Amino acid sequence: MKFNIFILSISAIFLQSCKTATPIMKIESERAKIDQIDQQVVSLLSQRMNAAMTIGQIKKENKIEVTQPGRWNEVKNNLRKKAIESNVNPDMILKMYQVFYEESVKQQQDLQKK
Repeated sequence: MKFNIFILSISAIFLQSCKTATPIMKIESERAKIDQIDQQVVSLLSQRMNAAMTIGQIKKENKIEVTQPGRWNEVKNNLRKKAIESNVNPDMILKMYQVFYEESVKQQQDLQKK
């Protein structure tokens, strides 16, 4: 992964210094960045889901309810704040995280049944 980032960095520097870079070359460079970011996002989501499953196991062992509305509200408030600070549409972020939340709850509920 570090090698890919290095290659992307070199490509970006080359394109910035090259006056003859075509729009297509610039687009491809940006798409390569997006592909790299997407890989990182998927890896981070995997880590997030693993943490949620660990929490689910602790909840199961201690007979704690899967859904925790107070915690979910805290997460949403934090996400909204961070999105605004990062100049990202908070509604988009909250929609994405609603999907992550629902999947975490589903997996924890499935774990409770085992």
